[in-house]
Amino acid sequence: MLVFSGAAASFSEKSSIEECSNWFDWLPLLVPELRDGVSEQVVMRQDWRLQVRVGEMPRQFQRVTPKIRVMEKPESRYRARQLDKESNNVPNRIWSVSEWVERLADEQGIKRSREEIPYRVQRKNSLEAYEWGHVLHRVLEHLQSDHDLEYVREHLLKMALASVGLTSQEARVFAWEKLGAEIVTYMNSDLHKECCQGKRIYSEMPFAVRLFEDVQERGTLSLNGVIDKVWLRADGKATVVDFKTHKYKSATQVKRIVEKYTPQLQLYAYAVEKLLHWRVDRAGLYMTATGSYMEVPCDLQARENLWKKMQILWTKADSRSEEKEKRLFS
Repeated sequence: MLVFSGAAASFSEKSSIEECSNWFDWLPLLVPELRDGVSEQVVMRQDWRLQVRVGEMPRQFQRVTPKIRVMEKPESRYRARQLDKESNNVPNRIWSVSEWVERLADEQGIKRSREEIPYRVQRKNSLEAYEWGHVLHRVLEHLQSDHDLEYVREHLLKMALASVGLTSQEARVFAWEKLGAEIVTYMNSDLHKECCQGKRIYSEMPFAVRLFEDVQERGTLSLNGVIDKVWLRADGKATVVDFKTHKYKSATQVKRIVEKYTPQLQLYAYAVEKLLHWRVDRAGLYMTATGSYMEVPCDLQARENLWKKMQILWTKADSRSEEKEKRLFS
């Protein structure tokens, strides 16, 4: 069973699946009975059934709601205790990979990337720099071995632009002029060729995995994130890659990028080994601006050192929350 939940005045009209960026777009495209609007009905197909309910929460969804609330990230120890009392369970805190990267960077005195490493400045088609980076990410993440340039331009780029709200032909032409060279460079790279030869490949893979557990005191701490690319090679080991769209001007800036995001790749390696049971021996950053690939250390010793730093940070974060509460309620 898959439950969709949401609210909208009407469905939008899309001519192709590549222009769809959310289920309000693609569901009526795939189910013509919904194109006139949502109403109480049952849509029957040969091997599946769609039941539409208006203004009602399915009983199955009601049953899992308390579990979802326990998975919320508490803002304080007070909120954690409140969730514990409501659910009769030890709370599970969730930190994203991005949050860990920022915390570790702050701890090591690495300045934030937005201050030190400017993104491209775009002033056309109403896209901000980070949105262009998102479009490029989407194309590279979903690129497969049997995709040629025509498919990339007519399908992948179209889909990526739709995710930021651009669907016109003019936007696609402009986007290809802006990003085409970087896409072609990656398609011709040794890294992409290696990826295409992988026995199994995952693109934009979301994950959630448990990191620490202290049932008596702080409950559990989980990690979630999305891996751009990971593939299993013929030798039985895996490669993890993250795409970076930064525009850098010096070797010093490159060094800062690698230093800051090394923990990100190491956490990805941990998640892959924990969930897929693949041994990760290669992990790196692919810089789209220059078409260069920079490996980071992901051996067991490097990850053990990271683990120690993360445990210290987790303890500090917990103690800081407690001190903040003392100040608030004193």
